[in-house]
Order: sequence, then structure tokens, then C-alpha cells
Amino acid sequence: MKKFFVLLILLCAGAGLWAQPGEHPRNVVKLSGGLDFVTSKVYLPVDWKSFNQIKSVRWQPGVTASMEYQHFWKSGLGFGLNLIYNDTRYSVKNYGKKAAIRSIYAGPSLAYSGCFNKHWRVDCAIGGGYGELGGDLFNTYRGFGVLLKGGIEYMITRHFGVGAELSELYIFTNDDELKYLKDIIPSASSDVSGLSRIGISAGMRFYF
Repeated sequence: MKKFFVLLILLCAGAGLWAQPGEHPRNVVKLSGGLDFVTSKVYLPVDWKSFNQIKSVRWQPGVTASMEYQHFWKSGLGFGLNLIYNDTRYSVKNYGKKAAIRSIYAGPSLAYSGCFNKHWRVDCAIGGGYGELGGDLFNTYRGFGVLLKGGIEYMITRHFGVGAELSELYIFTNDDELKYLKDIIPSASSDVSGLSRIGISAGMRFYF
């Protein structure tokens, strides 16, 4: 997790040192999809017919989809509005299907952008907002989400491009059921406070 955070910091530093803020588009709309990984420990029953055994799973792959609007000033600083959906499936014996854990995030962000030339641009952002966790095996939990992201794009024309980005999403909750889970699984006491994900996505970019 720390290495990923350092990678995002380096991306932002590169944008600030080598990119040219005055040349970037002022408004950007992003539509992206890709792969993500739940990096938190997720505690699940080994067998759906018996909850006597609990297993923990980390780095489970899933899918992610996102929409984002960004506005930048001439300095390269700006703000964004982010909407992110994640879906991850887990195997539980005798459950009959893959058990899903889903998360939704919506919130504003602070952003920085710059262009290396007329085609290549980079940006990075940090945000906070509404986070929600839900799934097939437990109720819906609501809390606060923190988003870190950075990416690179290729502007095919002045108004259209493609891009890829890395993101890290934390959703923190404080729910009575999570407190109960900490009581029945002592080893979960330091892990059950929400969910964290790392995502790798790509998609279309619209500039205006």
C-alpha cells in the first residue's frame, strides 16, 4: 500500500516538474473501466451451511467502472467530481453462486494537471466523500471514502483522447455489525474497519 501511495506521489511530482500547466484542457470528462483488487482482509464462511469456520481473503480481483468530471484553471490546479463502482466475487462452499461484495463512492476531489506536449497529459487527484459497502452475505454499510488517483492520457484530437490510471480507494465504516464481527473473530480487530481497493483502469476522455 505504501509503495502504491509513493507511486502516485511521484506521478504528481512529475506533472508539476515537467508538464506545462497552461496548455492543458480546462474541462475533462472521463469514462473508465478496468480491474481492481480488494487489498483488505475479507472474512467469509468456509461453508455456507456451517459458519463454524471463517476464512480471510486478500487481494481478490474484481471489476471497476467510473465517471469523472474535472475543471482546471490556468495554473494546473482544479477540482473534480468522482463516481466509482466496484464489484468483487468470492467463492463460498455450498452458497450456490459467487458471493459479491460491492462498493460505491461519490465525492469531490482536488486535482492537478499538466501537458508534456500537445498530445500527452497527466493528472492526479485526492478526494473524500460518501462511501458505501454492500454484498450478498451482509447488510449495507455506509461511511466515508478517501480516493487517491493518478493517470496519463493521450489526446488524439483537441476534444477526444484515451487514458489509463491507477487509483486507491478506502471506505471507512463504523457499524454495529462490524463491531460484533470484531468480537466473534478476535484476529479481525485491526482489520474490520472498512475496505480498501487498488484499481487499474482505462477509457475515453472528452475535452472542452
